[in-house]
Amino acid sequence: MSDQEIPKLYYSIGEVSEKTDVEQHVLRYWETVYKELSPRKSRTGKRLYRSQDIDIVQHIKSLLYKDGYKSKGAQERLKELLHTDSSQPLNPAKEQPGAVTDKSGVNLNDLQVGLLEIKKILDA
Repeated sequence: MSDQEIPKLYYSIGEVSEKTDVEQHVLRYWETVYKELSPRKSRTGKRLYRSQDIDIVQHIKSLLYKDGYKSKGAQERLKELLHTDSSQPLNPAKEQPGAVTDKSGVNLNDLQVGLLEIKKILDA
């Protein structure tokens, strides 16, 4: 068996903390500040991070520590990064293990988000 890491559907907060070098309490805080970071929770209340959530953590970390944004600026920039082109998600469906897709390979979750954005525009 190889020493390479096998991709998983979900990661614990401890695994995400190790992968991203961000303390667990900071990850929990970021969940309250950045609505884009919202890992699922198990029936027992444990956080279940997907690879997309880990990408968001990396973006937040980069904005705060590398690019020098303050919290509010990082929130706005993260929204821009994630919502400027919903046809180009952080992780395309083919890279997301367990992503819900139709027969043509379209990520149905991304499609739903796009339709909700169109609805907001039409309602305005």
